[in-house]
Amino acid sequence: MSQYYTEKEDFWRESVSVWEKSGLSARQFCTEEGLGYQTFLSWKKRFLEDSDCFVELEEKELTHIEFSCGDISLRVSEDLGSSALSNLILALHQASLLC
Repeated sequence: MSQYYTEKEDFWRESVSVWEKSGLSARQFCTEEGLGYQTFLSWKKRFLEDSDCFVELEEKELTHIEFSCGDISLRVSEDLGSSALSNLILALHQASLLC
């Protein structure tokens, strides 16, 4: 890999890193930094494709479901029927509007 390409990649990697911390949209960031928006997106995509983003999840047996809305939390058995579950979700939503 040429030194030119390495420097270019380093520049765009740093730019993407700064953007991630900026809180700006990609378009706003590019405008403020004087960067080409499409070029920025291309490099960002390349870095995402190159990263090892795979996370292995541990399989657990489901015994309950927990719902939270505002300050209200409910834990119910995973075998609760769909009708009762629907009523519970509606009641939780309505209660959260009153709190």
